[in-house]
Amino acid sequence: MVNFDLATPLEDCVRDVIDIDVLRPRWMRKAACRGHGFDAWFPPGHDYGEEAEAGKLVCAACPVRAECLDYALDGRIRHGLWGGLSPMERGALLRQRAPTAKPGDTRSRHYAYGS
Repeated sequence: MVNFDLATPLEDCVRDVIDIDVLRPRWMRKAACRGHGFDAWFPPGHDYGEEAEAGKLVCAACPVRAECLDYALDGRIRHGLWGGLSPMERGALLRQRAPTAKPGDTRSRHYAYGS
């Protein structure tokens, strides 16, 4: 039996989701994957082969793909598809585009944009 005195009211749950959404970067609100399931971007068993192809197709047409990829690269995220790339693909991109840091250089890297 459920004790309704201890249950969280629905409006509190909805407010929590809205508050969390406000904390996300703005580009995430425009992402093509928003509202879809997780399996295509976070495949079970970390199998980024056929299972992830559906996610990569969505990413290919996403208006914020570059921002997504930069977010994952800057954060060194080691799981999931971000910007249409698997963790191994992002690792290879990081190695390929390793920035040459200059003393005092604090600007954003913008890997996806190539600058």
